[in-house]
Amino acid sequence: MLDDSIRSAEVGDEVAIFGLTEGFDDVYHTVERRDSFVVEQKNRYGSDAGEWFEVIGEDGERRFWVEWAEEDDLFVTATTHKRPMGLATVDLTEEKLIQMDDDNSIDNHFTSGGTRYYYKNSQEVIYYEDEEGEGEGFYLWDFVSHEEKRVLSVVKWEGVPFQVFISEVVPSGKIFVSKGRMPGNRG
Repeated sequence: MLDDSIRSAEVGDEVAIFGLTEGFDDVYHTVERRDSFVVEQKNRYGSDAGEWFEVIGEDGERRFWVEWAEEDDLFVTATTHKRPMGLATVDLTEEKLIQMDDDNSIDNHFTSGGTRYYYKNSQEVIYYEDEEGEGEGFYLWDFVSHEEKRVLSVVKWEGVPFQVFISEVVPSGKIFVSKGRMPGNRG
């Protein structure tokens, strides 16, 4: 059986996402928009908890980052906003992160921009660019919004300030892969 889910994505394939919001002000929008992009890069991440993947591409106007992991089910997040924010932008501090890491409790949470985020995990991660090489390590904290529509990730590379990224959770039935580029798409 042909797998058209995101887990089959490779460089050169086209990824279509239905319902991805333009920004994060309107998560509950009602227009079912279709975005698509051609995969330019595929990366792998590994940790003691498992591995997950990321594809990156653009549609000519915007850049897309889509990550997925096999948890209980396929778990997919996507964003077109990969410009990092600082901890203060989301009302976090290094001390709060250390405390949540030490507590390791899913009851821990914080509120940013009116959204409550719950601690999901924190871990050392190895990043394999283009799924190759020995990889490069960093530390990651993941938080999931109360309504489970967003993931807020805090990344700490050695020698680099803390970076915060917010992604949107994409139901696996709203993202599809076509092998190679679709005819007529100018992406």
